[in-house]
Amino acid sequence: ADGHGKSLTLIDPTAASSADDASQWRASQVDGGTPGKLEEALPPEMKDHDGDGLPAFAEEALGTSDENRNEGQDRFTVSLQDKLWTATLAKSTTADPAQFEIETSVDLRTWAPATASLEETTPERLRWQSATLKSGIQHYVRLRISEPTK
Repeated sequence: ADGHGKSLTLIDPTAASSADDASQWRASQVDGGTPGKLEEALPPEMKDHDGDGLPAFAEEALGTSDENRNEGQDRFTVSLQDKLWTATLAKSTTADPAQFEIETSVDLRTWAPATASLEETTPERLRWQSATLKSGIQHYVRLRISEPTK
């Protein structure tokens, strides 16, 4: 309710489901939500049919189904050991090319490209290793998926 980030929206506003049922809600597909509009007006690649928080274009890039909410969430992992984080991405070998970038933040508001080196690159996996993290500061890591630059 701070005006930032996603809002709650009904999974299927045209269904006869109860708005009192928590399972009928999901995060909006865009930051700030879509007040006064159905999210069906979003372009197809931005829709999240299974409500798992990954839009269709991300599911395709990861090689997961946008009809199964149990796929996709485990494709990107981050582990921490000895003040270094490692991010690993399992990606699709058959999907249209996508650009994958790691970003970091200390406040979840301001994001910047990660200070990390790409340690492994194969058709099905990417792995990044960070620079040493400063002690006493919380760090957040996210994956940005976009179309390749032309």
